[in-house]
Amino acid sequence: MEAITTKGDSDISLQSASVPKPDPHQILVRVVAIAVNPIDRKKLVLVSEANIKDEIICGCDFTGYVEEIGSSVDPNLRRKGERVAGFIHGGISTEFGGTFAEYCVADASLVVSLPDDLSFENAASLGISGFTAMQIVFQKQPETSPFSPLAEPKPLLVWGGASSLGMYTIQLAKLAGYNVIATASPKNFDLVKAYGASSVFDYRDQDVAQKIREHTNDGLVFAIDTISEAYTLPLVVQSIGSQGGFVSTVSKAAEANREALRQDVAINFHLCFMLLGKAFDIPARVGVVAGFRDVGITYANQLTQLLADKRLKTPPIRVIPNGLGGVNDALTQLAEGKVSGEKLVLRVAETPETS
Repeated sequence: MEAITTKGDSDISLQSASVPKPDPHQILVRVVAIAVNPIDRKKLVLVSEANIKDEIICGCDFTGYVEEIGSSVDPNLRRKGERVAGFIHGGISTEFGGTFAEYCVADASLVVSLPDDLSFENAASLGISGFTAMQIVFQKQPETSPFSPLAEPKPLLVWGGASSLGMYTIQLAKLAGYNVIATASPKNFDLVKAYGASSVFDYRDQDVAQKIREHTNDGLVFAIDTISEAYTLPLVVQSIGSQGGFVSTVSKAAEANREALRQDVAINFHLCFMLLGKAFDIPARVGVVAGFRDVGITYANQLTQLLADKRLKTPPIRVIPNGLGGVNDALTQLAEGKVSGEKLVLRVAETPETS
């Protein structure tokens, strides 16, 4: 098969690779479409810094058809030919593999089953963005879910509402009964409102945090930073009301100046790869956490149901040409900040043949 690989030099290339074999609890997926995420570029750098020289297949998000089913998978769980979406911890080791390829393997219990009227391209963002959104809204608030909303609405801030993660987060939070406030650039205000935000603020406004506090009558307790950089977290923390609260983040980079932030605001770091139930060293050293895989399975089932019920929309997409051959272009556009209000997706079938 053809695949995008790296050899620890921060570069990628299109190479021939062996089709992976599913273990007893996995499925083999014939990949139709992939989505590119900021973490894919970060992993190239981290693998290089770790001096890993093995040829590793890159990529985390995928959609496609179930091609083969592991021997221990419940026969009622998956079926050959099923249309699925999901994510793996790709691009860090030969053991985990990657999704920027014609085939990938994934945990049979941690994929989303797709309705027939949802295209593979539009579903490609469901992996990292969809599961992370579930995690940052619900993992620390297990009493709520998209199917068990709050008895009374509460304000919730989503910083970075026009990101793919932001659009999923807004929808899930609204389904859980929150009154969602978001930040975005003015050109994306209407987009973010279309995904469920009741109010949107310009994140570039120097008074944005104060305006959010005024809008929420100094009562904001829960905020989510979908960007999670060192420059965003202080603004998110400043938006929390004077009684204190908590912020969900998706990167440790956001906590670079933790000691300078308010001590009455807890910072909860979330990493979707922990839901896969395996230990890893990149992007941080994390062991297996009891119960996390079960939580991931719950999220997979809930996402499947929300899609079937037409209660969840996928974000806008922009298809990059040349299939796997376009991955470098997509990563470059992400690095240069040329992606806003959309997800970059590639069709594997459009990959040029290697000589």
